[in-house]
Amino acid sequence: MTENTRLEVAKLSDIEGVLDLQKRYLVSNLTEEEKKSGFVTTPFSVEQLTYVINNEGLFVAKDNNKIIAYIFAESWDFFSQYPIFERMISLFPELSFFDFEITSTSSFQYGPVCIDKKYRGKGLINLLFEFM
Repeated sequence: MTENTRLEVAKLSDIEGVLDLQKRYLVSNLTEEEKKSGFVTTPFSVEQLTYVINNEGLFVAKDNNKIIAYIFAESWDFFSQYPIFERMISLFPELSFFDFEITSTSSFQYGPVCIDKKYRGKGLINLLFEFM
C-alpha cells in the first residue's frame, strides 16, 4: 500500500475496475501455477455488481484511483442464488453465538475478497474488513 491508497464504498463508476480485477484473478482464467497465489471463484455480472453497489454492499481499495481490492457484503437473500449459501442458511436454526440467535436477518454474508497480488500480505484485508 502507498499513501495514495484509500478505501471507499463502491460507486457505479467502479464497475469496470472491479470487473478487471475479477477477470485477472478468476480461477477459470488462471494457470495451475497462478492459482497457488490465490483466486476468486464467483464471476459477478454488471447487473449483480449494480445491485450490490446500489445496496452499498461493495467496498473497494484504490491506489492512485485504480481498484486494487474489493470485498462484498450482502444479504443472504442475494447470496441464496448460489446453492452453497442455501445450505448454509438451512443450518442457522442449529447455530448460536453466545446468546445470539443466528438468522438470515441478524447476519450477512461477506465475500468474495479479491486483492491484487502486489498488495497482498500488507494488511489490506484487515483494513477492508474494518471498513466494511
